[in-house]
Amino acid sequence: MTEDKFKKILTEALTAQSADFDKKLADQTQRTDTHFSKLFIYMEKRFDEFKTKADKADIDRLYGLVDQSIKAQEINEHERIALSSQVDRHEDWIQQIAGKLNLKLSHE
Repeated sequence: MTEDKFKKILTEALTAQSADFDKKLADQTQRTDTHFSKLFIYMEKRFDEFKTKADKADIDRLYGLVDQSIKAQEINEHERIALSSQVDRHEDWIQQIAGKLNLKLSHE
């Protein structure tokens, strides 16, 4: 086989492979575009439904509920801290009273 004949066979094989690859890539791109188009249409429909279902008043109401929950949580935390401090004070006073009365306290 001559070098020119080898180059011709190689060129034909590479051209055929390249054409086959281009066709497969085009097919895959078409399928991908179709899937993304379907997904885009679906998501757009869902967001449109959400927009029609949730108007500004609904969103404001949701923000209000979240704010109320956060405020209640903050109040509970403050009350817990205050009660903990009060228990600590009471424990100190009890220890002071027990010391003055010469009482030994136990955890029984």
